[in-house]
Amino acid sequence: MISTILSAVASGLKVAAIALGWLKQSSDQNIGKQLQAAADDQATIKEASDAQKIDSTVASVPDSTLDDQLLASTKR
Repeated sequence: MISTILSAVASGLKVAAIALGWLKQSSDQNIGKQLQAAADDQATIKEASDAQKIDSTVASVPDSTLDDQLLASTKR
């Protein structure tokens, strides 16, 4: 009788341990997704900032200079 009770308790603990393992794995995956989303957001912000810098630099250069640079780069 006692062995049956102990066996049932052990089985219950095993099921609980498996369930907790699944929960932890799910939580870890969620954290990974959140970290990736944050990294993607930071990359998007940096790309936008870099694009603005390039745009302002190109806007300050005369068209003739840009044309000359483009022609020179295609002759290589």
